[in-house]
Amino acid sequence: MTLDKHRSTIARRVLPTVILAFVLMVVAYAFSSYRVQAQFPYVVDGKVYEGDTSHPIEGAEVSVTMYHSDETNDTLNTTTAEDGQYSVAFDYGDYEVGDTIEVVATYDGRQQTETDIVKGDDPGGKTIDVIIPYLIPQLKGTIGVTLGMFVVAVIALVALRKYPYV
Repeated sequence: MTLDKHRSTIARRVLPTVILAFVLMVVAYAFSSYRVQAQFPYVVDGKVYEGDTSHPIEGAEVSVTMYHSDETNDTLNTTTAEDGQYSVAFDYGDYEVGDTIEVVATYDGRQQTETDIVKGDDPGGKTIDVIIPYLIPQLKGTIGVTLGMFVVAVIALVALRKYPYV
């Protein structure tokens, strides 16, 4: 009988302590998760290219807008680095899952827009690259340079025939 009494006393003392510890751990976990999430911004980064992904653009103006479901928005602006890289960080509270991200890159009078959605599986941010089309798409790369040289040569030959002693 003494052993049963002893077990009963231990159970009465230990069980409430274990329950209290469990409740405190759940509450602490809930608050710590909230604080950790609140400390991290949502980073939108990427590169701006001209024509294709082999020509990064330095000095392009980039505007990143986060459109919210309540029809408000937050916009951050930056300029690309030497390697075409840009990065902006929205504070916690300035974004939520389902928001539309719009990246507008402007360079040399040309502009290109890319959009994406904030998803639950990308809590740290998103990479959005922007490719601004060539000013004259037909004159891109080696073919464009060759074509340009050919046109200049033809013009020079025509001018030499028309004005041979100038």
